[in-house]
Amino acid sequence: MSSADLTSSLEDFLTQTYDYLIIGGGTAGLVGASRLSANPDVRVGVIEAGDTGFDDPNFTNPGKISAMLHNPKYDWMYQSTLSVTRILLDDKQCACGAEFVFDSNHYQVTVTREVILSAGTFESPQLLELSGIGEPEHLASLGVSCRVPLPGVGTNLQDHPVSAVVYELADGVLSIDAILRDESLLKQHLQLLQEQHSGAFSGPVSLMGFIPYWPQVSAERLNEIIVSVLQPHSDNATDDADLVTFQHR
Repeated sequence: MSSADLTSSLEDFLTQTYDYLIIGGGTAGLVGASRLSANPDVRVGVIEAGDTGFDDPNFTNPGKISAMLHNPKYDWMYQSTLSVTRILLDDKQCACGAEFVFDSNHYQVTVTREVILSAGTFESPQLLELSGIGEPEHLASLGVSCRVPLPGVGTNLQDHPVSAVVYELADGVLSIDAILRDESLLKQHLQLLQEQHSGAFSGPVSLMGFIPYWPQVSAERLNEIIVSVLQPHSDNATDDADLVTFQHR
């Protein structure tokens, strides 16, 4: 998809019927939209909070993510300007669109193939429950009519423990920190990005990976760690959240 095919106009958005509707840009939603829209015969819609940032270099340059951290222009602090309220289901209980709120007005958009829910840890199960997808007794207690009985939605919420490994760079290896401290280097790499799509800012400034821990320790030690992580006092303990009534702060 070229930039000319992109639109952030509410009026244009509502006049279209989409093959795929993705709820939430996040870390996965926009990647899915990019892959799907590589097919010129497929129309993809994305519903996400905030401005588009089509012409903002802090959005379009992967290496400039640090410029957006703790910046109220970009960090919307869970106060969205647009919010999906439910997924629309047809008579066969298949997703056929979504309802959302913008400027206190309710709108609906339809889809011919799939609704892809990528709204994050809290809002993905919340939207399922608001749409009538979940544990029937729990939905009934909250006044939501059950459309698809699916026990497990909104339960067993838990965090992942994380640890950091720090390495020192070898002599001669240039880091982002060094570039940001040197104005001439900064200009050089920004120019490389703009003219050749290369240089230090053409890729992500950080990466994350999941490494299996169980092959590294004995079964006894692994069990001790799991028990410790899941202690009731731990922030990582499992929980069942009342997601239907969960609201943005």
